[in-house]
This record gives sequence, structure tokens and C-alpha cells, in this order.
Amino acid sequence: MEVVTPPPSQAPSPPETFTKPADFGCGRWVDAWATSLRPDRPNEYLKTHCTEHATFVGTTVRQTVGVSVATSIIRLRVSNEYGKAVLSLASITAAVPLPESFENNLTTAGSATIDPETICDVTFGGRTSVEIPIGAVILSDPVQLFLTAGSDVSLSLFLPNGQLGDTVTSHLIAKTTTWFTRGGGDCTRSPSLRACPNVASYPGWFFFASIETQPLHAASSTVACFGDSITDRGDSELPMNDYSGWTDVCNFVFRSARRVVSRYSILVIARVSTGIRVVVVLMGINDLGLIPATPRAQDDLYDRLILAYGQIIAKCHSATPRVAVVVSTLMPFIPPSDDYPPPWPLSHPLREQTRMRINRWIRLKDGDGGVTDGFDHLIDWARVVCEPDNEYVMQGRYQLSDYLHPSVEGCRAMAEAVDLRYLTDPPSAE
Repeated sequence: MEVVTPPPSQAPSPPETFTKPADFGCGRWVDAWATSLRPDRPNEYLKTHCTEHATFVGTTVRQTVGVSVATSIIRLRVSNEYGKAVLSLASITAAVPLPESFENNLTTAGSATIDPETICDVTFGGRTSVEIPIGAVILSDPVQLFLTAGSDVSLSLFLPNGQLGDTVTSHLIAKTTTWFTRGGGDCTRSPSLRACPNVASYPGWFFFASIETQPLHAASSTVACFGDSITDRGDSELPMNDYSGWTDVCNFVFRSARRVVSRYSILVIARVSTGIRVVVVLMGINDLGLIPATPRAQDDLYDRLILAYGQIIAKCHSATPRVAVVVSTLMPFIPPSDDYPPPWPLSHPLREQTRMRINRWIRLKDGDGGVTDGFDHLIDWARVVCEPDNEYVMQGRYQLSDYLHPSVEGCRAMAEAVDLRYLTDPPSAE
């Protein structure tokens, strides 16, 4: 993956509200939000904003994401990693979203409306337009926009001619609603996309890989979470626009732990310079379900998963500065009975045996128990969510709909089980 870095910013002077020295960041860049990306074909669900030959033609896309630290300076990583043609963007703006009512909740997450007084142009080498080559990621100039910790930021971009081909770079099933409008020209500075023509919405993020900030607190650092759908807000049936998953902000979601190692250096080790100091790993459930339920296949899977975990430990501990690895046990996925509607179709006793073997290995590699070549800390989520008298089944109140994905209450129990010292104490140099 090519990373394109533009020349220094030639952007205009900042607004008066940001002229106080105390308003500026600590001088180093830290990831405040990031996500994993994948190829997607919006023409399958947003046909009105696509043509036979291009995607998002004449379309303004507005999406909101949450940032984890207070800051007045941000910069964006914009990705064309999976596009089949050059990505041409006429303009990008960043702004503070205004709250809207969503399912009886007033929230800025997923809002189509922005505060006009906070709109900032995002530039690349001083220019508001940018062309991103196939497979590349480009870093914007710094943008001065005050954001409080835990707040949302609205990002709008305009594709005058769309992107050629049927594939764009995206994150499927985002936590917030993204808005689209076509036919009204560049609407990136419009106070509300709801007032623009041909408005549509979809729960996905597009083109943005991360937001970096210069936090107001010099000690700020990033916790990156690696996982599957349980990390990525659990399941599409969880409430939208309320951040009800057990973790938010920097999560990198993959279908398979066995395939994560090849991208691990790109997503974590190469980003230690942007403040990643702790990685939380909850990976392996999909591997158990995708591999045949035969003794030989499951034995082979066990060996490969242990190898993958070992690679993650080695890469993090050899990084400079060292990155701590917090691991979780794999949570149960067997329904309480064979006739439970709907059972997870891939649940099987052999897969469950492999899960238990992996969890035994993970517990033996808990660094808090004195192991020097293992994980730094363990979160035993398998024991947190299982029935008190049955470690093979998730508690009914903690499961969402399939005894695999946790409910809102289950996500809350997972979050409350985390010892925050694991995330805030600096990693040992040993």
C-alpha cells in the first residue's frame, strides 16, 4: 500500500477562536479514530448514486465518526486502497455535527446537519482538490477544529464525476449513518444534507482510514483493538448511532485471525509513531467457524492460530517504543439447545473443543502470571459472559440474537471487566 504525503500546508490562517497558545496540541500526532477498510460495491444498495461505469457520480458523502481525545488540530488519512481507478475529490470539509433525533434519542452521531460556523476546508498541499492513485493513502494538511474528548466530527466529501468502476474503499456496517446527496452540486458546506436533492443514507464509512490529532494532553496515546464483528459493534442489530459496542474509536476488524498477520505491520507497527501503545486482541471465532469441523482441520487451525498470536506478540514487543498486547479469551458460541431459533449455523462440538484449547493456551500465556514471552495482560471475557454453571453457553441477557454476538448489556459487561490500568500503564521495556 502506497502512502502519499502532500507538501506542507498553504492553508489560510486559522479562525480567531484558535489563536490562544493553550488551544494548540502537544506537538505530536496521535490516532483519535481509525478503522479497517475493504472493497465494497455501493451500486448494489445505492443505485441512484451510481451509474453503469462509475460510483457516487456527482455525489456528496457526509459521515460522522467519534474522536477519543480533546484536540484543536486534526489531519485525515484518505484511502483509495481498493478502488479500481484514481479517486478524484473536488472538496472535503470537516465540521462539528449538530444533534438530530434518531429513534427518540438526540445525538450528533449519524447526523446529516453541521454547525456552519465550524466548517473547515481540508486541504492537501494547500489545495482543496486531490487525486489519489489506485492503492494509495494520502495524508491531509493539518486542520484547526476544536473537538472535545468523546465528541463527533462530521466529514463531507464531493466526487464530481464519481469513481470509475464498481468498487470503492469502505468499512462495511459502520456505527453511524452516512448520508448521500446527488444532483445539487458540491454540498460539502451545506448545513444539512436533508435539504439537498436525492438524499439517501447507509450505515457505512467510505474512503477515510483514520483521524490523527495533536491532543491537548501530552500523555495521550492510542489503544488499537483487533477483532471481528464482536469488536466491530457486535452485529448490525445493535442500535445505530449510539456507540453501544464494547469499544469504539480505533478498531481494526478482520474476518480471520490467520490472515491478520500480513496486514498487522501496516495497521499497528507502522503507526506506533501516531501514538499506538496498547493493542487489544479478540480474534479467532470466525476461523473456528470457517474451517471444517473435522479433527485434522481443527488441529491444524489450532496450530495456525497459536502461530498468529505469537507473531502479534513478537511484532508488538519488538516495536520502538514497545507496544503492549492485551488479549481476550474466545467467547462461547454454542446455543442452549439444538432447536434454538436461530442457532449459529457453524456451531459444532469440535469447534467448541478447539475454542477451549485456545483459551487454555491464552491463559497460560498471561504475562500477569509471570510469563515473559506471552501477552502483557489477559481479559477473560469467556468467563465474564458465560453461564455461571456452563462455560459453553453465553448468558441469555448477554447475547444479542444468536448466542454469539453480545447484546448492549453484554458489551457493557465486557467493558466493565477491563482493568483500565492495562490500557494506561506504559509498557515495560523488558
